[in-house]
Amino acid sequence: MKPEDAANLASVRLAFTVSADKPLKDVESLKSTSGETGLNALTGADAIDFGLALHGKGSSALAEIRQVGGTAYARVDVDGLAGLVGEDASELRSMESELPPELKVFKEALQGKWISFDSKLMEQFTNDLGGQAGAKPSAAPSVDADTQRKLLDALGSVLSRDVTFEEKGRQGDADRILISAPARTLVRDLEKALTPLAKQFPGLDKELPTSSLNEIPDRQVSAELLIKDGVITSIGFDFAQLVPKATSDDHMVVKLSLSREAAAVQAPTGAVALTKKDLDGMMGMMVAGADETGFDFEEDDLAAQS
Repeated sequence: MKPEDAANLASVRLAFTVSADKPLKDVESLKSTSGETGLNALTGADAIDFGLALHGKGSSALAEIRQVGGTAYARVDVDGLAGLVGEDASELRSMESELPPELKVFKEALQGKWISFDSKLMEQFTNDLGGQAGAKPSAAPSVDADTQRKLLDALGSVLSRDVTFEEKGRQGDADRILISAPARTLVRDLEKALTPLAKQFPGLDKELPTSSLNEIPDRQVSAELLIKDGVITSIGFDFAQLVPKATSDDHMVVKLSLSREAAAVQAPTGAVALTKKDLDGMMGMMVAGADETGFDFEEDDLAAQS
């Protein structure tokens, strides 16, 4: 990676905002037992508005998604995203000129305009794609309360033994707390504690680290917390601590900031509506283009013909 590209990536900020007319714990659509998590649980929920924005060095967003009143909005800065990773956006620009007039909404999207669409329409479209590809919905994972308690007890035991907390004074109007732990020891102890329980949590056994503990730096690592009025407002971690050859002058700090005072998410003005006809037209164009280049969409795995 070139130094200038690294500097661009180091400047990236991702902002996620959620707003509702009541406490989130009381929103019925978030109490679903369907197993949906993250944005999937929020998408299409009329009582929930959210925004997700990716920022670079400038003030404007490179990419942004909003949902307000069940309607979703999206915008992307093609040139800005390409510049972020040191690439040229000319290939996408050439694709823009090839789009037929009936797909002008996608051309406007490539030009950086706001596009709006019904969240349920997009959900149905992605479900249809999954069905065409032979995907079968899996049952929502279920874990009994006793197993959950055992997992929390195991985690608590390891953290209380390996992790230390140190007060480092004040930063602005918040208390600064340094959390430290021996990296290799912490990972080893977590692995020992979680392995007996992993098979009872769908997918967790596949997430546990399988690499050698020798690849984990045998050193103390730290994270910094800022706490205001008993609530965490910032978590910072320097990933350079995990690089074996890193020196004290090397830093790659990632910070998560939290606030209860974010402004309510607003619908953008002048958005161009994306319809089912537009989605069907784009899919038809993609299928036609794939057929011309030797792809067979009749197979469940969409494999290329040899």
